[in-house]
Amino acid sequence: MILFIEGPRHSGKTYLINNFLSVCNDPRIEYYKFYFANHIKMLDLVKLDDSAALHYFSLGNIMTIMEMNLRPEYRDKIWIFDRAILSAYTWAILRGRLSTESAKSEYSKLVNSELFSNCKTLMVSVTQQTDDITRVKDTWDGIHSTFEEQEILVDLFNYQASELNNSDKLNFSSNIVNNFDINSTGEFNIECFKLLGIEANK
Repeated sequence: MILFIEGPRHSGKTYLINNFLSVCNDPRIEYYKFYFANHIKMLDLVKLDDSAALHYFSLGNIMTIMEMNLRPEYRDKIWIFDRAILSAYTWAILRGRLSTESAKSEYSKLVNSELFSNCKTLMVSVTQQTDDITRVKDTWDGIHSTFEEQEILVDLFNYQASELNNSDKLNFSSNIVNNFDINSTGEFNIECFKLLGIEANK
């Protein structure tokens, strides 16, 4: 099973995930984050920012995890994936790596394929601009506003909502608004437990 945690930059995803992992001790869970920006910088590929090559560099990694998810030896594994499919296509559109039409067509084919099975998606949204100009993590920090990214993420989330919730393939999705308070943290945890089908620790 894969739980994709999606949401724009500065929406608190990593904090929420780490908090969830601190209260959930299920040994099947494996947290995974692909450090895309670090790899691009190390390989000196930033110059390809507006090229489809960077999109497929990211997508190949995501599809590898999805293939592993279907293998019998990983049948009981739970992957928690920090930013994946929706983020890849959102940034392909934002940076001009793919046209919106091409991105949506390709995204549709992927989530309608066998690869997208036993996949859960949790979208984290915000209601206020959270960019901090003093926080520059990588090449793309601050290039697009939180809301500009969120608008595309939500559009893609809704575009294939039926496949994200295709119960025949064990796919389900949910969303929360992060108000950066204890209630949001609790709601995130509740949705994670629910999507994963596991009980909260007693």
